[in-house]
Amino acid sequence: MTTERKRAIITISATLIIGIAIGTLASGLWTRKHYTERISRGRAEMRRGFERKLFEAVDADQQQIKAIQPIMKATMAQVDSLQSKTDREVRLLLDSLDLKMKSVLREDQYVKFKSFVSKGRDSNRHNRRMHSRGNHN
Repeated sequence: MTTERKRAIITISATLIIGIAIGTLASGLWTRKHYTERISRGRAEMRRGFERKLFEAVDADQQQIKAIQPIMKATMAQVDSLQSKTDREVRLLLDSLDLKMKSVLREDQYVKFKSFVSKGRDSNRHNRRMHSRGNHN
């Protein structure tokens, strides 16, 4: 094989690898952005829905609504802060549980444990999604 041919093959291979790497990174960044925005929109919709239901429940007039909205906004900011803090703590506790269980269980039992835990998390997410859409079945 001539040196020109080797150089061409190396160039084409490098271009392919770089293209795959760029595509993978771009896809990952787009996906992260998409889901972050989707979660933010979902939370904002939940807040608006909660506020709307609250105003309907107490039969608030426009003056009361203007007074209540800043209170709700401040309270929800505190709730979000507390929730993100406790979410981090829960993740740490679950990681600790995982390590402790791994030291006690046999490998086949540990695999079953991981499967059981992941099913529980998935069903909880599914239930939250279903209930947030108004489907209570």
